[in-house]
Amino acid sequence: ARRRPVRAGRGGRCAARPLTPGAPMATFRFRAQVALDFRRRQQEEADRALGEARRAVRDAESRLAEAEARHADALRRAEQGGCGEGAGQPVEWHRNWILLRRREIARSRQALADREAAERRAAARALEAHRRVRSLERLKERTRLAFELVARRDEQKSLDELGGRQYVARR
Repeated sequence: ARRRPVRAGRGGRCAARPLTPGAPMATFRFRAQVALDFRRRQQEEADRALGEARRAVRDAESRLAEAEARHADALRRAEQGGCGEGAGQPVEWHRNWILLRRREIARSRQALADREAAERRAAARALEAHRRVRSLERLKERTRLAFELVARRDEQKSLDELGGRQYVARR
C-alpha cells in the first residue's frame, strides 16, 4: 500500500519522502537555497561597502583634523609675527593664507558630512541585507524542522505497523 505524502504545517515545503516501506529516507533539501546563497552574497557585498564607507569617514576625519591643525598653526604664526614662509611678508598675504585655510576646513567638513551620509546609507543597506538573509535562514530552519517532524512521524508509523504485523504473526 502506498502512503500519501503529508504536508507539514501551513503549506510547509519538504523534499520528497519515500512512499514505499523500506526505501531509504530522503534527505532534507531547502528549495530556496539558491536564493539564500544569493542573499548571503548580497550581505557580504553590503558589509564590504559599509567597511569602505567607514574607512572613508575615518580618512575624512583625519583630513579635517589636519586642516584644523594647519589653520591653528597659521593663526599661531600670525600672533608671533612670522607671516608665511619668510618674515616681513605683507599682512594682506597672510590674511588670504588664513582665509585659504578656513576654506580648506569648510571643504573638509563638507566632505566629512558627505562621507557620513554615505556611511549611513551603506549601514541601512547592510541592515536590510542582513534582515533578508535572516528571514530566509528562519524559513530554512522552520522547513527543516517540519521535514524532521514528518520524518519522525513516518518512522513511528513504520514502527507501529511493524509492531502490528509482529503481533498478528504471533497470534
